[in-house]
Amino acid sequence: IMPGEFGGFESHHFGIATATGGTVRVIELRSPDDHSAYASDVSNPQNTFLFLLAGRLDLSLGSLGDKRFTPGDCILVPPYAPYEISANANAEVLLVNI
Repeated sequence: IMPGEFGGFESHHFGIATATGGTVRVIELRSPDDHSAYASDVSNPQNTFLFLLAGRLDLSLGSLGDKRFTPGDCILVPPYAPYEISANANAEVLLVNI
């Protein structure tokens, strides 16, 4: 678990980026407390798939609007689209870049 790479979220990398030469990246994000937040890097050339495993997640996609996630909800964020997420304590999010 690596603190700080994703704002207030702890992250666990599954090693897929290494195995695929960076083509795919799979990371579990965990929120250690309420209002953990992360803003995306707008230069990300990959699709970002977010799947909420547990807890609550708020997503802001700029001009595309805001959405509140409950467990089982998911979204595909297109390349270069800026987004921000925040979560309640103990939320778990699967993030996949491809």
